[in-house]
Amino acid sequence: MSTTKTTAERIELQKEEIKQHQNQLKLLLHKQKKEERKARTHRICVRGAMLEGLLPDTILLSDERFKAFLERTTANGRGREILAAIVAEQKKEYDANNAVTVQNSNTATPTAARATS
Repeated sequence: MSTTKTTAERIELQKEEIKQHQNQLKLLLHKQKKEERKARTHRICVRGAMLEGLLPDTILLSDERFKAFLERTTANGRGREILAAIVAEQKKEYDANNAVTVQNSNTATPTAARATS
């Protein structure tokens, strides 16, 4: 008996593999969304706690009044300037850190290559 598969059998095997990969992709996408939701929830809780810690009087405000407070304090030009400066500073630090990482990865020599040099 020959163990050689026909073209039709190989096609069916490939289709089954495609289905398996599609299911794995779905699971990974679901996991990624779940992780992103969890990170967002954590970030919101942490930042809300920071805000309440710095401005404890806001705890007594209704949601509508709290939103109005945020809108009034962040919508002015000075608030936007401060935020823009902080974001620019963080971007500069991020870019500097990435430049160091790229530079280190470009200058790193694998151990095997050093041994043969």
